[in-house]
Amino acid sequence: MKLALKTKFIIIVSIFLTILSCSSSETKTDSINGFWVSTCEEQELNQYFITSWDIQNEQTIKIERSEFSDPECRTLLNVLEARFLIVPNSVVKFGTNYAVDLLFNDLILTPKTLDGENLLNAATFCEQTDWTVGQTKDLNNLPCVGTLGFDAPTFETLFYNTFRIINNQLTVAASPAPFGALTFEERSVDFEGAPAYDLLPRPTQLDVDGVWESECFGQASESFKYRWDFRTSSPKLFIFYTANLTDCSVIDLTNEFTFTNFSQTGFVSGFPKARKFQLTFVDGTLLPLTTVGQDFLNNYDVNGACDYQSFTVDVPFSIAGQDCSDLYGYSLNTNTTFYNLLNIDNSILTLGNTNQVVFGNEDEADRPVSLTPAGEFDYQLVPNP
Repeated sequence: MKLALKTKFIIIVSIFLTILSCSSSETKTDSINGFWVSTCEEQELNQYFITSWDIQNEQTIKIERSEFSDPECRTLLNVLEARFLIVPNSVVKFGTNYAVDLLFNDLILTPKTLDGENLLNAATFCEQTDWTVGQTKDLNNLPCVGTLGFDAPTFETLFYNTFRIINNQLTVAASPAPFGALTFEERSVDFEGAPAYDLLPRPTQLDVDGVWESECFGQASESFKYRWDFRTSSPKLFIFYTANLTDCSVIDLTNEFTFTNFSQTGFVSGFPKARKFQLTFVDGTLLPLTTVGQDFLNNYDVNGACDYQSFTVDVPFSIAGQDCSDLYGYSLNTNTTFYNLLNIDNSILTLGNTNQVVFGNEDEADRPVSLTPAGEFDYQLVPNP
């Protein structure tokens, strides 16, 4: 089993190196500068990757290769990162190609989830069995030829490479060495079969303004629909409940949560299109709209939802200061800040895969590192809510 896993990682990393020779960027077409990102790509052995090249001021390059366990690239396993300096004045344009000389800086690997940790340890990756979630290892000093396919280059090893940019897409010439040719004479201009990577705008804030709604999804003998209203800095989340298993056209109960201090706070490792965000819970209400919703709350558990058994149709019940852990599986305290991820891709809004409530985790150190699986809480913009 261990040998098979090692072989698996050699194949995976060889694919990684091939794509490093065929990557992408984001910038103007008259410059290599920018943030260039691949799509979610399936490789051999059912492994899925997103690769990004972050090229800054023709001075630095950071290549991030993120591995996922699912074909939508939402469940992150680990992130392999290579960093380079661009030799000053070495970028030379000829046609649509750019000659670029790179000085190797470092190569690091970080397991992002427990599955990623277990995968690396099972493979004794770089002859290490103490891979730990969130802890980065510098591969420069580790024996990686058995699993990575090569040992990390020496600091400031010089690589000669060629980039091609056409229609805001970047490819990098294939080379025999991991990150480019080791001599000027061997510099490659072979782009045959090289995948193209798209220029990705990278605003610090994603445009979430509007109302986003999930599909109606059944669960046991009932159905739910979720709606986020991000039109102000005090967003709201609505959960609509119906006793119908497949149809949300008649709502029996509405649960509204109000927040304040919504802010996007930075980029997310492994997810080029995602941002970190946080918000503070202020209050919430339960509002039965039918006798079905009223009875559901009054008969919930033993003592009724939130230990209350006097719910009445069209009368809102404030959950602030109430113990509603029976209903939510988690106590919601006023002025609690929650931390989460926010991703928009192909007009679909996705949040982080939380282990507490749907709007985030209470501890910033416990902020989600993966997105919700495909089909779970995917939100689309509602034109006229």
